[in-house]
Amino acid sequence: DNLAQINKKIIISKGGFDEMLCRASIKIITQDSMNMVYESLSTKGDTLLFNMKYLRKNKVINQMNELLNNKQVGYIEYSEMVKGLNKIKIHMQNPHHEVFAEVEKLAYKLKNKLKLS
Repeated sequence: DNLAQINKKIIISKGGFDEMLCRASIKIITQDSMNMVYESLSTKGDTLLFNMKYLRKNKVINQMNELLNNKQVGYIEYSEMVKGLNKIKIHMQNPHHEVFAEVEKLAYKLKNKLKLS
């Protein structure tokens, strides 16, 4: 709480992770969790990925690359300018992206499949 008092832009949530995710204007997420990325994309605000090195390509890596190529997520780029001096650049996602609303889509499909409407 002291940190929040010092810097008014920091919000310390008393609720759970879901509340913080919904309220955050920018979410920075590791790209190794597809569920976390899609949860973030299903809420308002920007989603940025930490660019992580991977040992081999798999379906998660392919999906993250597709999101990056389509600018549906932003990313943080690290590059070495000279030995010992790194540059960090933030590439924001497309500002006109639509919230994924994955939960609502799944509920709609289940409702139709079970013929509840």
